[in-house]
Amino acid sequence: MVNSFVLDFMHLGYLSVMKKILTEYWIKSTKKMCTRQNVLQISQRLTNLSKAVPIEFLRTTRSLGETGKWKATEYRFFLLYAGMFIMKGILSEDLYKHFLLLVMACRILCCKKSCQQYADHAEVYLKHFVLLSMKLYGNETLVLIRSGNKPLEQLCRRLQQEELYTKPKVMRLGLCQIHKKKTLKDKVKIKSIQFRNCQVTTKTPNNYVLLKNGTIVEVFQIYSNEETEDLKKNHHQRKINRNY
Repeated sequence: MVNSFVLDFMHLGYLSVMKKILTEYWIKSTKKMCTRQNVLQISQRLTNLSKAVPIEFLRTTRSLGETGKWKATEYRFFLLYAGMFIMKGILSEDLYKHFLLLVMACRILCCKKSCQQYADHAEVYLKHFVLLSMKLYGNETLVLIRSGNKPLEQLCRRLQQEELYTKPKVMRLGLCQIHKKKTLKDKVKIKSIQFRNCQVTTKTPNNYVLLKNGTIVEVFQIYSNEETEDLKKNHHQRKINRNY
């Protein structure tokens, strides 16, 4: 019967495992996994990183002094994106590699493409993560699960969000904000282009686009021909290797 229920990763992963590891085992632990100086360093890195996070992330992260007010989206951002960089050089090598097991497993399972191809790898990573948790943090880490409150209501909300997310992505150029000042003949300068799930501007950090071929495009200027609505961009390209 238990297998018939959908597991809510927001509570099981972000508000349970990630929150407990960060707050109880790294920051507040009597074993001093992170010293006071480490905590200040982590907070400073989080503050610096927030300036480079694009607008698509509704919440990034606040300082560690406010972890009691962090939302699930903030723990999600830390687990899937920021944590592997923030904690490097601060945690001991054993603790950092242990954390990476959780990070990589969750990144695989949260990606539609990767979860189909590497689900077995994620299972191995999670099993190693649990076994090593007892060795590194003690047997109390076996209790990392936060119980879900009103699971049926949560399920309805998750299904509604999934339905909204899977709708066709319609690009609406009419939503772009345009500077009225003429810059070239019959052309105007565009401040930003608002698509359904993303925004492209000419200012950092929202002026970088990752193309399907792995190329990063930095947008400097965007112009629109008033008659044809064709967009032209000045950009430079850099190839990246997706090694996680």
